[in-house]
Amino acid sequence: MLQNLLASRFHLALHHETKTFPGFDLVVATGGPKVKEWVPDPNGAAVPPGKEEQEFPRLQPGQPGFAAGFSTGQEGTVIRLTNRQSMDQFAIRIGPLLNASLGLPGDVPKPRVADKTGLKGIYEFRLTIEQGAAPAAVLPPANEIVDVSSGLRGESLFTLLQKQLGLKLVKAKDVPVDVLVIDHMDKAPTEN
Repeated sequence: MLQNLLASRFHLALHHETKTFPGFDLVVATGGPKVKEWVPDPNGAAVPPGKEEQEFPRLQPGQPGFAAGFSTGQEGTVIRLTNRQSMDQFAIRIGPLLNASLGLPGDVPKPRVADKTGLKGIYEFRLTIEQGAAPAAVLPPANEIVDVSSGLRGESLFTLLQKQLGLKLVKAKDVPVDVLVIDHMDKAPTEN
């Protein structure tokens, strides 16, 4: 509805385009993946979302999904993720996780991540991130990616992905991103 309104009142014309930006490739680390492929339980009863052991968020049985749980204490925040989705979908979520693991504010650009694992299907796993306060020196200028691990509480997400999941982030110059390009738009809307 909103797209139709913008097109009719502002004569908005746009198109999708794929552009490349610097970011990271998600690859399988040496030693292989430590994630297991998810096979739905045909007898799984519906369980309401909530918390399960060790404070990990619980997902509905029989359905893919992603959930994050946060606990905050004097030492900082611990993020616990429950994942049941494709590696391609997980790669999309890693950019914000990188910034969160570094303790960066929400308005810092999120690194782009492309799935290059070659793992097909849906994978189920958990990931624990200890979020610390990042030193001011790590706040990047716009359009730059952050790759630091010093001054953090706990280990960086780069290390955690390798230890917990058997996956690795490798810097890349050409991560493809779908962008919207505005071809035309009137500054003032047409009258009703």
